[in-house]
Amino acid sequence: MDLSWASASAARHICNWRVAVDTESLSDHRYVFMEVLERIVGPLRRVATEKHFPRWCVRRINVDLLCAAANVKAWSSLSQRDMSAEQLADRIDTVLKEISDVAMPRLKTTDRSPAYWWNEEIADLRVRCVRVRRCILRRRRKYQDTEMVRNLWDGLREAKKLLRNAIRKSKLILWQGLLETLDADPWGMPYRVVLDKLRRTSSLVESLPPAVVRGVVGALFPWAGDFDLDPSLVGWDEALAVTGEEVSVAVVRINVSKAPGPDGISGRLVKDTSIVLARMWTSCFTACLREGVFPAPWKMARLVLLKKPGKPDLASSSY
Repeated sequence: MDLSWASASAARHICNWRVAVDTESLSDHRYVFMEVLERIVGPLRRVATEKHFPRWCVRRINVDLLCAAANVKAWSSLSQRDMSAEQLADRIDTVLKEISDVAMPRLKTTDRSPAYWWNEEIADLRVRCVRVRRCILRRRRKYQDTEMVRNLWDGLREAKKLLRNAIRKSKLILWQGLLETLDADPWGMPYRVVLDKLRRTSSLVESLPPAVVRGVVGALFPWAGDFDLDPSLVGWDEALAVTGEEVSVAVVRINVSKAPGPDGISGRLVKDTSIVLARMWTSCFTACLREGVFPAPWKMARLVLLKKPGKPDLASSSY
């Protein structure tokens, strides 16, 4: 058995590790060759590997704007009879994203997560402090020691006091909740608070070479090859078309509490706009049945490999 020991950071610079079987070493041991690259094999760090998918703040949804945008999109999508199933699926995804942009704000996708005590009230108070401070900076040179500037300073002190009190109150409330849920839910907020204090390092899966990752994914999800369906073998009957009642029954089963997929479209948005966009859904589903296809955008998913403990790193069955 030939082994090469390296630290976690050094191992990510090594590729093409191999034992020189055909090279004579004039000893009982064989040479081990490897290449040490200037750039690492795999992602730089965990944050860099995460693709920022679109996300919207569903809690701040505007129902009136949602209904208005859905009606406008429904009117503009009446002429879609000549579109294929793939085109109809792309059209629905685009319409739902445009409705989301109108009805609710997007979530900021930053690498730095906010503090656990941060909330909308604290954000508003901080904006107020910044606004007053900027007013002071703009006016103190011109007006210097005037009644207006003194009032602004008083307002800034009051705004800072409110901000400190809001932060202290939020921390106290969360601390009490943390103590109450420590025994009931140890993997909830207590786990996240402790985990945020730990040193963030890349996992073993992220440090694997791309070829190994492709081999693992290929073994877990084997590709059976393309399957071409001859339309002449399956006779289409309009009685097989999807109806609005069937769409309504399927919409009732949507769990709005589940996280959205890579497209960022929430289940609540689909549920609230299902009646207005029913014609688009029935046309798309009917086209899928008629053409015998499943739209490619709906197959997209984010795959997270979890390693089984005690298994070898390079084996496909270890994930």
